[in-house]
Amino acid sequence: MRRLGLVAALGLVACAGGESDGAGPRGPRARGADRVGGEVVATVDGHPIRRADVEHAARTAGVPPRVALERLIDETLLTLAAEREAGGRDAEADGAARQALVQALLARSVEATPVEIDPAALEQAYDANRGRFDAPERRRSAHVLARVPEGADDADAAAWIAEVHRELREAADPLAALLAVRRRPLEALGFEVLVQEIAALGRDAETDAAYLDALFARESSGLVPAPVRTSMGWHAILVTGIEPARTTTREEALETLRGEREAEVRYGALARLLAEIAARTTVYVDPEIGVLLAHPALDGPAP
Repeated sequence: MRRLGLVAALGLVACAGGESDGAGPRGPRARGADRVGGEVVATVDGHPIRRADVEHAARTAGVPPRVALERLIDETLLTLAAEREAGGRDAEADGAARQALVQALLARSVEATPVEIDPAALEQAYDANRGRFDAPERRRSAHVLARVPEGADDADAAAWIAEVHRELREAADPLAALLAVRRRPLEALGFEVLVQEIAALGRDAETDAAYLDALFARESSGLVPAPVRTSMGWHAILVTGIEPARTTTREEALETLRGEREAEVRYGALARLLAEIAARTTVYVDPEIGVLLAHPALDGPAP
């Protein structure tokens, strides 16, 4: 059975198309008369889901077409079940009316599901995942490295990196100036030059201690005041961003875990409800669906 997020289910609107094009289930009809073929890529008890429906859903939600189709099928299943439980409503009922029926069905069958949470289990989950709720400060950087082989004379590399550092200090945009070093003719230098942007590092990262000391010495982003010698060679280092330490109180973390457990239980209830509805509903999907949903109109970027 396809998996549909609980939030998506609770946010349903009229399924499988708009009011004006005749798509989707209509009021008291127990079964529709549409068949797969042409623009109809799937049917749910004879009610159509068209390529245009899939395209619209995919672009609106920013998801792949296959995911959009699965959601539309699940939404149609829920809408039909809600209408049938209500004894069949007005064939001209609009999307808001059908949405209200679906939400009432979900309230009875999903949201009302009893949720029992063991406080001890929450405490254990918190203790096992402390790193999820607390994170140390991390810093991003960029650097120019004049690499010096171990034991080699580093005077030329030190002098060259000092000049690069001076240029970065005087530059209006130090990062752009640092990255522009890549475009220089570096082959004539007597040492290797490396220009890198480095992902965020914590104080305990497994990298050269001198680099970390320099990275965390500044109180804010910017150029480290002087060239830095590490085991790799001479660096001009620019701190490009600081991610502050994040601390979550135990009470806040436990509340988060409690909410996740409640959502997990209700998600399970939703999955069971959809499975029960699907078991008594005929769903056809075009066997050429892979080709149909590979159309550029569906695979293009979302607006």
